[in-house]
Amino acid sequence: MTSSPTPPLGEFSLQTIDGYLHLVLPVGHFVWENFLGQLNLRLEPGIYQNCGVILTAGNQPIDRGQLDAIILTLGKYQLKLHKVITNNRSTSIVVAESGFSVEQTASFQPPTALVEPLYLQKIIRSGMVIRHPGSIILRGDVHPGGEVVAGGDILIWGRLKGRAETTNPKGIIMALELDPLQLKIGDRLAVTESSGTLLPEVAYLEKGEIYIVPSPEYKA
Repeated sequence: MTSSPTPPLGEFSLQTIDGYLHLVLPVGHFVWENFLGQLNLRLEPGIYQNCGVILTAGNQPIDRGQLDAIILTLGKYQLKLHKVITNNRSTSIVVAESGFSVEQTASFQPPTALVEPLYLQKIIRSGMVIRHPGSIILRGDVHPGGEVVAGGDILIWGRLKGRAETTNPKGIIMALELDPLQLKIGDRLAVTESSGTLLPEVAYLEKGEIYIVPSPEYKA
């Protein structure tokens, strides 16, 4: 019996831009152990130190063990993961649930295709940013300094005390407790104060203005 050949590692890049080290994963199938070994060799001279790392993963799926392995490798050289850019939905969930900022970009789709919502059960703490081209449904709170950006609706089953933005002017932002530092719908920005209501509230854009109403009163 002959064994299957080991897939080549492929190219990956390391480049410093605007104070961040950008690590771009190889394209296609590769052996993670080989990639980590090569990454160690590239980092070992100590050229890159004490800066945040932006990991661009493309379509590459990353599970929790692989993410932890990258974080451990970076940590050996005083490097910290800052953000992951991906167009893989499962990777977005793994990264967010691990407590890191994630930006999910849309891979090519026919114009009529809808981007699936991103479902998360997570507290979005200060400094953490979640970006997704479709709707975001979050079971948890968004703390001051945390940020959620969606291309569709934002539905938060918890407290919104950070920043929320939908780039869709027809999108809504809803939370069980709506007390954000900042709201943005389309190109309109609003700085709000808590209404003190105990009812879930909805923010929406109408005639160029952002309105906030109790959710039972909102009519789509």
